[in-house]
Amino acid sequence: MSDIEVRGSDAVEERSHHLSDYLALLRARPVLFCMTFLLVCSGLFARALFSTPVFRSYSSLQVEETKAPGGVLGELQAMDGGSTTETEIEILRSRTVALEAARRLEPGFRTVEEHAHRPFEVLVGSFLGRPAPSPIDVTTAAVAEGQPPESYALDFRGKGLVVERHVNPEGTRFGGEIEKAEVPGFLPGVPFEAFGRGFTVEAEGPLDGRRYRLQLLPPSMLLDRIREDVRVEEMGRRTGIIRIGYDAEDPRVAQKVAQALAESYLDLKSGQRRGNLDKALEFLGDEIARTREELKASEEALDQFRKTSGAVLLSDQATWIVEKSSALKLERAEQQLILEGLLRGLDAGGSAGMREGSGDPTTGPLAQELVKLEVERDGLVESGMKPAHPELRRVEASIRSVAARLEENRKAAIGGLIEEARARIAHLDRTLEGYDEEARRLPEAERRITELSREVLARTEIYSFLVEKQQETKLARASTLASVRLIDPAFEPRGRESPKLLLQGLLALTLGLFAAVFLCFFAAYLDRSVRSVAALGERTGLPVYAAIPDFRRVAERRGLNGMLVTRDRPASHLAEVYRTLLANLRYARIDGKIRTLALTSALPNEGKTVTLVNLAVAAAALGERVILVDADLRRPTVHRHFDADQGPGLTELLRGEAPRERALRATDVENLTIVTAGASVPNPGALIPAFRRLLDELKESYDWVLVDMPPVLAVADPSAVLSRLDAVMLVVRYGARSLDGVLRARDQIRHVGGNLLGAVFNAVDVKRERRASYGGGYGYGYGYGYGYG
Repeated sequence: MSDIEVRGSDAVEERSHHLSDYLALLRARPVLFCMTFLLVCSGLFARALFSTPVFRSYSSLQVEETKAPGGVLGELQAMDGGSTTETEIEILRSRTVALEAARRLEPGFRTVEEHAHRPFEVLVGSFLGRPAPSPIDVTTAAVAEGQPPESYALDFRGKGLVVERHVNPEGTRFGGEIEKAEVPGFLPGVPFEAFGRGFTVEAEGPLDGRRYRLQLLPPSMLLDRIREDVRVEEMGRRTGIIRIGYDAEDPRVAQKVAQALAESYLDLKSGQRRGNLDKALEFLGDEIARTREELKASEEALDQFRKTSGAVLLSDQATWIVEKSSALKLERAEQQLILEGLLRGLDAGGSAGMREGSGDPTTGPLAQELVKLEVERDGLVESGMKPAHPELRRVEASIRSVAARLEENRKAAIGGLIEEARARIAHLDRTLEGYDEEARRLPEAERRITELSREVLARTEIYSFLVEKQQETKLARASTLASVRLIDPAFEPRGRESPKLLLQGLLALTLGLFAAVFLCFFAAYLDRSVRSVAALGERTGLPVYAAIPDFRRVAERRGLNGMLVTRDRPASHLAEVYRTLLANLRYARIDGKIRTLALTSALPNEGKTVTLVNLAVAAAALGERVILVDADLRRPTVHRHFDADQGPGLTELLRGEAPRERALRATDVENLTIVTAGASVPNPGALIPAFRRLLDELKESYDWVLVDMPPVLAVADPSAVLSRLDAVMLVVRYGARSLDGVLRARDQIRHVGGNLLGAVFNAVDVKRERRASYGGGYGYGYGYGYGYG
């Protein structure tokens, strides 16, 4: 990867970035990185430790796509059919199942010990050897529908009990106004009364020092809570095994609700199947009663004929006709029952009665879609959506459309079965007419006894057949032909579903690291200050002649009292840095020696004066004649470093108010002369022509004429003088100024014709600079002095 650096008026330069460059950004901000990492990690992990735990209990059901029995019983159950697993899952999530589960649960089932299962308390308790959470059972009256919810806290103290009632506008959370009632002499299992409500507490362990929360909700609100926290899923594709999970703060609550949901669903399915079978039993009972009367009448007619006509023996042909006719009449009666059952099912109406797999193959998906739409409609109604709302009207229209298509499929499927039954009956009637024709050819007495015997035998077989089917239906009702059965009852979970501390810890470390890296990179992106030698050179295009450490910090360690390190500790490594700068300046120009040199900066407080006075002392120490001129007339500071008076100085000399002998002052450093700023003047720009002439005169008398110029961006005075100097150096303080100011100062010096040699990087944080430059080098060969560090 590479980026493009634009350096003011310089050419565009492309430089490759390496991994070490990005690591340098992190090393340059160790405090920010470490603080962000620690804060994010500790915050996320503390959130996990103090978060409300979630326990999930499961119960498992197996859904069998049970087919109805064949024959008459199957057709009589045309209104009952198996559903797919997806449909059953939607039913499990429905309000009907949740409401039935809420009715099964005791009103005080939501009693939980306060913070007993929170990860922090569990960890502390394991270290301190505290006893495990002690569950209790609270018996009290339920909250009626339409009544506000109630929140209580049971605080056990010694052998007594304090009951708190939390009053708030919603009534569904703890807090707000608290009312207290003491229950002295509390005993487990003994009823007591508080706030007009009766309670009975059953406990398994010691209660002293424990605190429990109890919420009592009306049925509608309770079923909403149940539906929010229920989890229904199929275990594996097409396995038919449904797992019902429920999330709760307490493992016992999770187990109770999961079991109640499973039992409510099983009862719902059993009730539906029993209702359908009851209809079949009612229909069979009517048919049996009618057939019994017909059989009785046929038997009486046969007995009467035998008494009047005497004994008549049937021939083999007559016996054959009787047997065949009775068999056909039995089959016709069966088909007639099927037809009547189908007609009853057709008249009953309702798409819910359509069996999957009967007729149109789109029936199954349509039934699933209808269930989902009804669940969606219930959710919209629960959220308080008005009937006129466009979204609710859209769902209602979709329900009507799907229900109409299901009704069409149902009628088409049952209509096909009706036509088949009618065709079969017509065929049987034609066959029976043939046997009737055969019977009419018999003698009169034999023909009559044959007809009566045939009716008795046929109705006897039909009656036996109906009684047999009635018994089969009763057995089916007793077992409810269960298509759903409970595999695993709900269990009390031993571990938390969340938070998982190991996973949360790894997540906290990952997010902490990501946040720390991101923040460091973002800070580097926003940071326009210059914090490395390499960055200063790359971004300004100026050679860095020296990188001067922030020796005020070093001075505190090494006993330096002032800032003239080249005078006070000439053998130190710090002084060597200024001598290195002097050596670099000595050979900076190939076309001639530098005699007049000015140090300036973009803005005040960059350290140009300290750099200049130390450079002057370093040059004088080598035997060269040096004069240091303080041309910063607005904020002069050179005289302070040499304990000299501010005047008379440069202003008096340029005005002709003081002779040169008084303005040029010798110092305690051999070969070094200074010219202080002198008295302040309202318009320093008026002295510029005289200052130019003075520079030309001093250049003839000294080896080095060093000028302390004001910051180029702060005032306009230096612009008229810089072009008359042999060289100008720009002092840039480490991390103190923005890059934009440095670039403007560079361009300003060049614009007025100043010979800008390069930059001096001042007050460098050595440790941070080394971290920032690790692996990249400085690129210019100018270090911090020989062996400094």
